[in-house]
Amino acid sequence: KDGIDGDDVVLVCSGQKYLSEVRVCVGRSKDGSGSSRIRCIPEVINEGNCGDKIYIAKFYIDGDDASIGIGVGVSQ
Repeated sequence: KDGIDGDDVVLVCSGQKYLSEVRVCVGRSKDGSGSSRIRCIPEVINEGNCGDKIYIAKFYIDGDDASIGIGVGVSQ
């Protein structure tokens, strides 16, 4: 992490287990362009809904399982 306790990234899951979005909060420069990562506002943090175990879907290849499970230490 970049020193702001992980509040600069929000994980959104489908069904609370399949990763569907990774949201990164970025500041805005005076000219309107993105600057650096910043702490997300509470409304964005509250949109994070992944559980302790997150599944990342993959393409089917020769009968492989459709997803793999990854345990993460994300508290939301």
